[in-house]
Amino acid sequence: MPAWIPAVRFMLAMQRKGGKSPHEVEDAPAVAVGGVPVRCRRFAPRGRPRGRVLVLHGVTPRGVDDPRMALLADSLAAAGFEVIAPEFVGLSRAELTPATVGEIREVIAGLGPDVRVLAPSFAAGLCLRAVAEGAEVRSVCAIGGYSDVRASLGRLLSRDVDAYARVAVVLNLGHLDPVECEALRVWLYDDSVRPVERRFPAVHARLPPGARERVDGIVDGSWPDLVHWFDQIPDVVDAIDVASVAAQIRVPVVLIHGATDRVIPPAESIQLAARLPRAHLCVTELLSHGDAKSPAEQPRAVLGLARAFAEFLG
Repeated sequence: MPAWIPAVRFMLAMQRKGGKSPHEVEDAPAVAVGGVPVRCRRFAPRGRPRGRVLVLHGVTPRGVDDPRMALLADSLAAAGFEVIAPEFVGLSRAELTPATVGEIREVIAGLGPDVRVLAPSFAAGLCLRAVAEGAEVRSVCAIGGYSDVRASLGRLLSRDVDAYARVAVVLNLGHLDPVECEALRVWLYDDSVRPVERRFPAVHARLPPGARERVDGIVDGSWPDLVHWFDQIPDVVDAIDVASVAAQIRVPVVLIHGATDRVIPPAESIQLAARLPRAHLCVTELLSHGDAKSPAEQPRAVLGLARAFAEFLG
């Protein structure tokens, strides 16, 4: 099967260490969303051209500048694909809203129906929602995505999950004032980028005492209102649910999920696979939520993941 060739090339390229790709076009033409130009990066294909892939970044303050996304995009380019990676400001600000779904639809419409789309985490759910609402694509690869958005958001309000995911969810609930929201976004940046000079301590020191206590409680999961906020998830989140519209998604969807994902559990992809008309499911030990693990001692898992990518890239 020819699709195995680009799948293996992609996976081999992903084993490289980070670093700037000489194949990236820094100032690629912007894509238009609602008539407004959106910053976009393009990675030129190497070898035999095999098509175009739209890569969506996840909830990360660095957006398309996140090194993990750059490696992912460049690895697809190494497999022969032209890669388009737009900047979604809403995703970089942890805003999980129907507006971002609309932006994804517009970007896809500008690229044409033959584009493949790869999206991680919450971006995967927003992408699938866009496809359910009429965005025409060739195939979708959703990595570590959600199915039932209410269940996923509520689960992430608990103290037992990753703090990054909890903070991102809280920013969408409407319970905080702008100063607290901005402080938490700075915390997300520090946790995501891990710079030598961290920005959060200075912002934290300027917070009024009550706001500082609440921000600290949200970050460490001890804020008492968290347990009640699950019952107050705003109705607008239903507009980004995937499970309720899965039957409308007629294109092939490859669902890849880390078996030990602590942010969105693999049960979400398992449940979604049962609802999608054309799904290929791969639950793998080779991924967590945002990072890959060494494949050296798990040949069977490597084979399963390669098959999943072959399904997506075929």
